[in-house]
Order: sequence, then structure tokens, then C-alpha cells
Amino acid sequence: MLDIINLKVIFNENTVDEKRALDGIDLHLDEGDFLTVIGSNGAGKSTLLNSILGLVETKSGEIRLDNEIITNKPSHKRARSIGVVFQNPLLGTAPNMTIEENLALVRAKGKWSMFARGTKKKNRDSLKESLKELNLNLEDRLDANVGLLSGGERQALTLLMATLESPKLLLLDEHTAALDPNTAQTILSLTEKIVTEKKITTIMITHNVKDALKYGNKLILMNNGKIMLSFDEQAKKELTIDKILSLYNNDLSDTQIFTNK
Repeated sequence: MLDIINLKVIFNENTVDEKRALDGIDLHLDEGDFLTVIGSNGAGKSTLLNSILGLVETKSGEIRLDNEIITNKPSHKRARSIGVVFQNPLLGTAPNMTIEENLALVRAKGKWSMFARGTKKKNRDSLKESLKELNLNLEDRLDANVGLLSGGERQALTLLMATLESPKLLLLDEHTAALDPNTAQTILSLTEKIVTEKKITTIMITHNVKDALKYGNKLILMNNGKIMLSFDEQAKKELTIDKILSLYNNDLSDTQIFTNK
């Protein structure tokens, strides 16, 4: 489903501030894989997602999605196949539009003629059914402006919007970091439920090691723009928080004992 080959991103090239944000990334995901990504600030996690989205320019390498090379494809065209939820709950929705209108726009894929049909009764009933899956009673608030929702409600809606049309790939950039712990766990449970039921290939960035171990079937640890460690499903099951933390404490110097080779 996703292949990234020797991907490099360099910021401020040929200046004193030059930084190799991604330094030869190789990554393969099969359809339905749920990858969690951890690493310190500046490790290259968000740059990796932004490269897939087409929001940053790559120096070299290749990105393939469902056997299509998208390395130089405009970001707005990639958006048709890629869903994304960012850290900020204020992103990803139109605050001055209602819940129904936000969802109808997703169904219409930005085409106003389809948007008008998307707000008709039979489609409204379908949207209500989708909202019920969130267990937040939002199906009874279709006419409420999204700007009036709480951060957790808005992030849940953003997650639903990003997955409503079952994208080929879902990118989650610390999508629970701005939420309180209880709300964050609610959103994570919803995430797991949705991507599992729809079998959506997913990449989730998180700073929470516990969540990285709990969710998904694969895990990578990034540092200085590189993938330092990669764990498949079996190796991930054998990981513990102490093992992961020891990697940071040892500055990733003794990584071979934790590899899945």
C-alpha cells in the first residue's frame, strides 16, 4: 500500500542552518497496517507525514501509494486518497458551518452540486448513522456550528471526516496531544475502532510511549531524520515501556538487542 524509498528532505540547504530533516528513509506498509511512530522533537516524524502529504519538498527518493508514484504529485491531488488529522482540533473542520455541512462536504469531495444533494434527508440519515459510531450524541446536533463543539468533540468529528470515505492512507500527527487524558483515550479508542473496521492503512505519530505500544501492529523509532529501529507485529508485542525508554537513555547506542532481526 505504501512504499517510501531512500527519501531525503533538507531544510535551508547550503546555509549555516542546513538540516537533514529526513536522511534516507525506507518504509513499507501493507494494506491495513497500523504504524505508530515515536521519537524526540526534531526526529523527523512530522516531516515524514508532511512529505507524504506533499507539504514539504523532497530532495530525493520516492513515495508510492497503492503502486502509484506520488513523489511530485500536488498536495491537493494526494488529498483525494489520504486522510489526515492534525494535533490542533481547530484544524480540519469549517467552524462556521454545521456538523451536517462539514460531513456533506466530505461526501461531496468539494463539489457544490454534490454538496446540495448531500444535505437531503436520505443522506442526512446516513450521516446520523456515522455520527452515532462516535457515541458523543452529535447525531442529535447536526445543525450545530462546529465552532461551538468542545476540543474533543471537534477532534472526533475531524477523525470521522478523515475516514468517512475510507481513504487509502490515514495520517495522524499527534492527534490527541492537545486533549485532556480522558478525552485523548476516547479519541484513540475511536481511532482503533474505525481503522480496524475499515481496514485503513494508518500512520500515527505520538509522544506517548504507552500509546505507541498499545495501538497498531507496527512501530518505528526515529532519530535525527532516520528510522533507527523498526518492529513488526511479533516484535512489537515483546516490547515494554522500559525497553523503549532505555533506548533514549542510551542515546540509541545499543539498539541491536531490541531489533526484530
